[in-house]
Amino acid sequence: MKNRWIPLLAIFLAAVLCLSAWAQKPARLVVDNRTNATATVQVWRYTGYHWDWVTVANVPGGKWAPVGDVKNGDRFRATGVRNNPSKTVTLQMDKGYGGPQDIWILQ
Repeated sequence: MKNRWIPLLAIFLAAVLCLSAWAQKPARLVVDNRTNATATVQVWRYTGYHWDWVTVANVPGGKWAPVGDVKNGDRFRATGVRNNPSKTVTLQMDKGYGGPQDIWILQ
C-alpha cells in the first residue's frame, strides 16, 4: 500500500517545483545611474566566433533601467561615465521584485 503513494508523491513534488519556477520572474541587473552623464552598459558575451562587449542598455543620468538575461558571474561595464566602472553580477533573491536580481549603482 505504501509503495502506491510514492509515484503520486513524486509527481506532486515535481509539479510544485515546476510551478514555483514558472512563477518566478527572470533574473535581472538593475543599473541605477546617479551621474549626470548617459551610461552605455555593455556585457562581455560570446557572439558565436569570439568574445566581445555587447551594448545592452543606455541609461540616462538620474535614471535606472533593468537589464534582463543575466547570470551569476556575468561581467558588465559602463562607458560614458567617470572611472569606467565595471560589475560582476551576484544574483540574490529579491522578494519585492519576485525573482533574482543584482543592483549596480553608478556614482
